[in-house]
Amino acid sequence: MRATFVLYDFWEIDFSSERGIFGFGIPFRDSSVSLLLGPTDTLRLDDLERLFHELDERVRLRIPDKYLAAREAGDAPRIDGSAGKGAAEHAHRVVRALRDILGTRVSRLTVQDLVDSDGHVEFSVVFEIYNYFPVRFNYDRGSFGFAIVHGERGVSITPAGGHWPPLSELPLVLRHLDREIRSRIPYGFLESHGWAEPVASEIVLDPALITFAAQAGYRPHHDVTSLTLANAGGEIRYTVAAVPDGYLLTRADRAGEPEELMWAVTLSFVEVFLVELMSPSIRHRRLPRISLPHGWDEAADGFEPFRAEGRWTGLRRDGVALPVRLVDRDIVHPVIGYSHLLGGSLREVIDSFSAPDGAPLLTVFVRTAPVERP
Repeated sequence: MRATFVLYDFWEIDFSSERGIFGFGIPFRDSSVSLLLGPTDTLRLDDLERLFHELDERVRLRIPDKYLAAREAGDAPRIDGSAGKGAAEHAHRVVRALRDILGTRVSRLTVQDLVDSDGHVEFSVVFEIYNYFPVRFNYDRGSFGFAIVHGERGVSITPAGGHWPPLSELPLVLRHLDREIRSRIPYGFLESHGWAEPVASEIVLDPALITFAAQAGYRPHHDVTSLTLANAGGEIRYTVAAVPDGYLLTRADRAGEPEELMWAVTLSFVEVFLVELMSPSIRHRRLPRISLPHGWDEAADGFEPFRAEGRWTGLRRDGVALPVRLVDRDIVHPVIGYSHLLGGSLREVIDSFSAPDGAPLLTVFVRTAPVERP
């Protein structure tokens, strides 16, 4: 037997019973949250009063206190009425998306602080992600944000690039959230729980670069909207993440926080820089060192560096600014060395860092004899 009903005009409840075994749950589009299963020593279908009392207590734990208080006062918004439809529908849409996009990576979802009055729509969704962080999603009249909950305070989660995609693109918002959360969790924890590579990445690097990375000792690890190249043990990790206006490249050492290195509108610019970053792992073993210039006045012919906002620097080629930015290092300017890599294709850059003489692009920058390493 199956039945569906609504409690407190807030949660839809599914009931099912077969051969004496029964259960109550809150349905979502592709999953459900179990509320109560039976029979048990104290909960049986022949004692409906006790059974429904227990169900009532468990459902009330999943409803905001303010909503219950307003309902008991006679002025609570109803899910199926115009007064409460906006806030409730927004909240349920977020809950469904969390379930659909993140699946088993999220748990303990609860809607809180529901407000819907005179066009003022406000609510929160609290949930646990990766069995590691409690997270709070806040929505207030069109603005929204996420925070990791620490007792009575929260630590705001800011996505790469500094701003979230619009809430109308909720699946993309949650993929960005997933990437930000994963960057704060030890890789070993994720791997041990089967979450090392939960979803195929939307970022696909050139096969020649993946081969070069393997030769340098780096393996790709796919994530939602990002791809990480990590050496043995994850001591060094380069992550390429999709952001609303392009791609962001970061580096993290061991358990350190990711450090921004580069932004570009297309992957091709990032791929070239990745070759330079990983090349020491190849050349220090058997090849002469390549030392690219890094002085502000040493850019490649036809290129001119310029300072952008904050720590970022850019390049102009023949007077036209390229859609790429690199983080400056004060005395050492990575944007200068990078300019010398833009005179050829990705394959030519890879060949140059792989060849003993640096040909075809970097011959003049080969400096010393290789150091023999055991």
